[in-house]
Amino acid sequence: MFELFVTNRHLDGGQPTNQIIQGRWNIDYAWNGFGVWDASYLGYGGAENIPVPADYDGDQKADFAVWAMSGTWNGTFDVDFAYNGFGTWDTALHRIFPGPGRPAAGEFNGDCLTDFGVKTDDGSWHLLLNGNTTPELDCFGGFFLIHSFATYYGYGGSLNRPVPADYDGDRFTDLAVRAEVEPYSFAVDYFYNGYGTWDAVFHP
Repeated sequence: MFELFVTNRHLDGGQPTNQIIQGRWNIDYAWNGFGVWDASYLGYGGAENIPVPADYDGDQKADFAVWAMSGTWNGTFDVDFAYNGFGTWDTALHRIFPGPGRPAAGEFNGDCLTDFGVKTDDGSWHLLLNGNTTPELDCFGGFFLIHSFATYYGYGGSLNRPVPADYDGDRFTDLAVRAEVEPYSFAVDYFYNGYGTWDAVFHP
């Protein structure tokens, strides 16, 4: 069991958050109370595979996903959708964003579909934009089969940690980093006016 990275997403369609551990995916569902693993799945890679679970197909259930930050499959993004049961990758995009870096899910292009991104240690944000708008592909592994890429530069080095979120309440994800080296700061690039330049920088 690889108990190396812990993330929180809801996996059963309910409101409470469930716990997920990377490598072997263990799930402790919220509906019956935390404290005992309810399901366990093998075959999701080692320590180089960073978990990025999110609802990538819009069915209100979180999907398993990992991004390989190093190794043979460096830069590969894999998704195992919840709709057909966990246990096998449904979508794999090989070596699209080589590491090192840190991954994140978000709504980066305003189409209300969850996208995937990596802030690499050279200061670039690389975005994989989920382009599926074809109804017959919904919930049949079609998400990310139609996609596009975008890259933005100037977001700081490896000690500028990505913390993207909707910081202005418009339902879209803003790019943001927290500097973990002096002078400490938090900087945000809002979605509403286009990515590429910091809109606000805060110094605690």
